Amino acid sequence: MLRTSFIRYAITSIFILLFILTRGTFSPAKAQSNIPAELQHQLKSLKRENYFDEALRLIETFLDTLQDQDNYRKEFEATLMMADIHRMKGQFQQSEYLLDSMRTSQTMRLISQEYDPLLAQFHVVQGTLHLTRGELKKGHSSIEKAVRIYSGRIGQEDTLLAPCYNKLGNYYFFTKNFDSAMYWYKRALNICDKKKDALEDRSSYLQNIGIIHLENFEYQQAETYFLESLRLKEILFSSNSFSLGRLYLNLGKFYQDISALDKALIYITKAEKIYLLNKNPASLELASIYWNKGLIYYLTGDSESAITFLFNAKQIIDSVFSENQNLLASLNSDIANVYRYTGQY
Repeated sequence: MLRTSFIRYAITSIFILLFILTRGTFSPAKAQSNIPAELQHQLKSLKRENYFDEALRLIETFLDTLQDQDNYRKEFEATLMMADIHRMKGQFQQSEYLLDSMRTSQTMRLISQEYDPLLAQFHVVQGTLHLTRGELKKGHSSIEKAVRIYSGRIGQEDTLLAPCYNKLGNYYFFTKNFDSAMYWYKRALNICDKKKDALEDRSSYLQNIGIIHLENFEYQQAETYFLESLRLKEILFSSNSFSLGRLYLNLGKFYQDISALDKALIYITKAEKIYLLNKNPASLELASIYWNKGLIYYLTGDSESAITFLFNAKQIIDSVFSENQNLLASLNSDIANVYRYTGQY
């Protein structure tokens, strides 16, 4: 018989990781940034499609142009971007190393004054790293510091605060306080609606709200938010975009969660085609695709295919995210349950 609890746990654990790792990007507002607008645009496009190495090289080139110039704020912000990209790649130690070096820098002493937005940016990147690593209290503390700085400088309803409120939603999602998570996600969405050209952020916040409805078993509302997010992303992105692929994956997991397995397989397969088509597939998402396809095949009674896809997921996670023991333990538990179901103890 299907063990609903283990299936639900696996889906939720992957939801959390995808949600934090892929959408928790750091993009300073142009009006508050020391980085040239064209470079910001290039970096945003590269990160959106998971071309992290290219983004790092672009920042390194920019840093080279700052040598022998009094551009400490530009250098500090560019280094912050590098730290965040290393986090997105799963290179948490490298990200932490950069942030630690910045904490003791001369620039940190210069900006450690009340309401400096560059200090707020540091706390955002540091907080996002903590949340990604599961260091929830530290993450919450850092994001709260950023909110206090921004609020003191520009007020609590400025569009610059929307990503911070979204990250507070992430924190409460992690701690399973879904009412608080919903509050912060909706606050982020409401502020985002005041901003021009913010459809990408809006689509992400809609998706996050959909996830909370899913966690609360409010399936009709969840589907409404997911499909509205999909509508916006299909307008914004090309048919082979990673950003669209991520939503296909989450939609697949949504339909999987409500046992609409045919629809689930359709959307997860759409996501798989995108990640396999691009030359630089996002390992975590691809692992999640294989993991969920394995669970779907298990649910439909095809244990052989289930084992194949689960081990494909394990190979990726072992090679890229071996630091995350909770993730590996969850996947190994799912593999063991499939073997147990087939009588192969």
